Amino acid sequence: MILGFYYHSSYIEEKSDISMPSYLGVFINSILNDVDELIIFGHLSNNNNLDKCDYKLKNEKIKFVNIGYKTSSLHRFIFNKKLLKQIKNEVYNCDAILVRGPSPLAPFFYKHFRKTTKIFYLIVGDYSKTYSAYSSISFKQRFIKYFDNIQDSYLTKSISDSTTFVNSETLYNKYRNITKNLIKIRTTTISKNDIIIRDDSFQKNQKWINILYSGRFDINKGLFEILEASKILIQENYKIRVHFVGWEDSSKHSVKKNLIRRIDSLSLKEYVFIHGKKKVGPELFKFYKDCQLFLIPSYFESFPRTIWEAFANSLPVIASEVGSIPYYTSDKENILLIKPRDVISLKNAMVELIENQILRKKLIINGRKCVEDITLEIQSKLLMKNLHKHLD
Repeated sequence: MILGFYYHSSYIEEKSDISMPSYLGVFINSILNDVDELIIFGHLSNNNNLDKCDYKLKNEKIKFVNIGYKTSSLHRFIFNKKLLKQIKNEVYNCDAILVRGPSPLAPFFYKHFRKTTKIFYLIVGDYSKTYSAYSSISFKQRFIKYFDNIQDSYLTKSISDSTTFVNSETLYNKYRNITKNLIKIRTTTISKNDIIIRDDSFQKNQKWINILYSGRFDINKGLFEILEASKILIQENYKIRVHFVGWEDSSKHSVKKNLIRRIDSLSLKEYVFIHGKKKVGPELFKFYKDCQLFLIPSYFESFPRTIWEAFANSLPVIASEVGSIPYYTSDKENILLIKPRDVISLKNAMVELIENQILRKKLIINGRKCVEDITLEIQSKLLMKNLHKHLD
């Protein structure tokens, strides 16, 4: 089978090498054995995105087809026909195309190519929920919300006649009465060799309690709440260090700068470290191994892959009770769940895991069990098996 793949990430093409973000690279690498050729339809990286392309793939099965530099979401949405017209010959050579979304161009693969090529969708998020947790938003945010809802309606229409994969229970519930072939899978960066076994993330006589957040730098992830809860713990004489590992989507609106300002205002400069983006694999997972607690107190979520990463590295997790997190986890069995935007609940959960070794070890053991059947090897095979099944 010749499989096409599209996602709005940026890529670097150098001779026979293709570089991309590592979370995407490990997924693409995991499906190569099940295709004769993989054609990646993608946007070339500009200077602002070079550091995000940290995973290099060199494989004779892969061909890269350039759609041009990544422009704004609005531009890609409006000029979809012009952008996709230039790749139509390569699309026609594919037996199927797997389109990862949501993405401004995602709906238009079905619109323009459905008569000649089988289109499949892999939906991993929901743009329409971006501002749902806010009680008030700015004029600009209202416009973005309006545009996101338009994109969502186009995507919903496109997947109604397509075989579609979703990676969370919330997305499954959203589309179950709309899409005729809807299949749940788990998107993950974890290989079976990445799972490590340890009884406890706390070590004897350790000087500091290291707290980790990993993922996209976004205030909606509860980053300020992490700082405020940590400040309280430090005032209560807990020896806390906080580590932020991740990246920003936009250089124009820097979340990192806002984080630094909040760190300074809380007098946390000597306790908080911003490490930037790390490559999926040993470079990233070292932070999970070196920390004692993982926090993701988001305002809303589909299901964050970072929870699987923490589970695989035997790291206890505190997360908000939002999105699909409560569907795939169990409070006080493999995770501690809290309400979003609740600094005191977050602080209390941190204290509970710091002080309660029995509970901490229980979460570690049960969390690790959760990832044993959702590795790349298993989930990619499941995706490709269903893709082949519904190809005809």
